[in-house]
Amino acid sequence: MKGIAVFQHYPGEGPGYFARFAERAHLKLHLFQGHLGETLPASIAEYAGMVVLGGPMSANDRLPFVEHEKALIAEAIALDIPVIGHCLGGQLLAEVLGGTVCANPNGAEIGWHPVRAADAANPWFGDATGTELMHWHSEYFTLPDGATLLLDSAHCPHQAFSHGIHLGMQFHLEMDEAMLSHWSECVDEIAPYAEHPGVQAIEAMLAHSESKLIASNALADRVYRTWARALKL
Repeated sequence: MKGIAVFQHYPGEGPGYFARFAERAHLKLHLFQGHLGETLPASIAEYAGMVVLGGPMSANDRLPFVEHEKALIAEAIALDIPVIGHCLGGQLLAEVLGGTVCANPNGAEIGWHPVRAADAANPWFGDATGTELMHWHSEYFTLPDGATLLLDSAHCPHQAFSHGIHLGMQFHLEMDEAMLSHWSECVDEIAPYAEHPGVQAIEAMLAHSESKLIASNALADRVYRTWARALKL
């Protein structure tokens, strides 16, 4: 059985809850960390799916290892190997499909914020309206041609899109307890955006976080199951 290639860009943004889902589903993960200088696969053809995680860099930085990942995303799309992108990963998927990545029109969005379903009948998220998910970004993706908008929010017009078997998200559906604990120490990273309306203080981010993680993880189970149906195992 083929494994799933997972691309990480920053120590504090690992596969998180996706790894727990994969373990329960008996899916083998192969983790690649280009930011550490690791060699990335020359081809994605030997993998059943491709997971692209978040990171502090911009999709517009044109870092060599990120450009390599974009080539792998393009190959995956050509081979009908499903891609799922989280935050930066969603931006890279959008860019490969012809969208652009630019400054979010409403400024930075950091913390737990509710999303809105564009169509409650969509098979990915269903009626997720009101579910609070973890966000940490100041840029967003435009919708590529042929993409379906699935979610938006008060602070960002494009939160998730599907393009056939591929899914791009602007938020962190992979959030788990360990990631949240690590991020709660990143006070200095929030400071430049503190006055933006979509930015929460650390205290607010941690308030009632247990119940918010439960809801986020439940939605993640649904989304990851839907995505996994297209895996080329």
